[in-house]
Amino acid sequence: MYRFRVGAVECAVLNDGDLFLPPEALFPPSRRSEWPPIQVDAQGHIAIAINCLLVWSDGKTVLVDTGNGTHVEKKFEGGGQLIGQFARVGVTAEEIDIVVLTHTHADHAGGMTVFHDGRFVPAFPRARYVIPKADWDYYTAMDRPRELFVERSLLPVAEHGQLQLVEGQDFTVASGVQLLPAPGHSPGNSVVLVESEGETALHTGDLFHHRVFFEHQDMVRDQEVLPEMVPVSRRKMIDLVLERSALLIAAHEPHPGLGRLVRDGDRVSFHPGR
Repeated sequence: MYRFRVGAVECAVLNDGDLFLPPEALFPPSRRSEWPPIQVDAQGHIAIAINCLLVWSDGKTVLVDTGNGTHVEKKFEGGGQLIGQFARVGVTAEEIDIVVLTHTHADHAGGMTVFHDGRFVPAFPRARYVIPKADWDYYTAMDRPRELFVERSLLPVAEHGQLQLVEGQDFTVASGVQLLPAPGHSPGNSVVLVESEGETALHTGDLFHHRVFFEHQDMVRDQEVLPEMVPVSRRKMIDLVLERSALLIAAHEPHPGLGRLVRDGDRVSFHPGR
């Protein structure tokens, strides 16, 4: 857990744990020569952090992304530690007012629900769940096979009447907290902007899986849903971050994932730290 402030707004980055993925899940094999140095485990996997964000603003407690969840059968191994971290910041799942998802992939949406009394129920019983509509429409469509996390994480929230779908536009989640569209990784992929007293922070979601993508904005993973949109969204958000000297919360950089962008000519690089 790492606490910091954006102006008058208090924030905390909580570590849901690490995912263990093959390098090809992050970087395109066709551009292997541009990959950064990678340390892999005995299974050939790399560990990437899952950084979720808590924001206290205007009397509301907002959670950005829910981590990989505690479901026994996960799409990816690792994570699931988010709820256990709550005690360190003095909150409970019942005190979360708003959950906002940058997108609806399993390692960001898996913690939306918990298994209780033989069924999946919202992990945050009082919360309004704000989700990009384009992602909801794509992943719940009946004309394509549904992934397991859709049945276990997404649908139960709708069944309990806690779902709020957001169209592809800037959306105010709470005072000083906005969901900004950044499509490409998924149809509704978004980032979360926090602003207060002239200071700005940006939770990147999966717009940038690794710091190498800040420099190589046109390096697109093979798994992206709208690959042509990824560089467009990256450049738009990089311009915003540099214009406002914003602090970054990178979802998959080593915890807490905080850093700044520095432009040197045409080169943009990520520098860890406040």
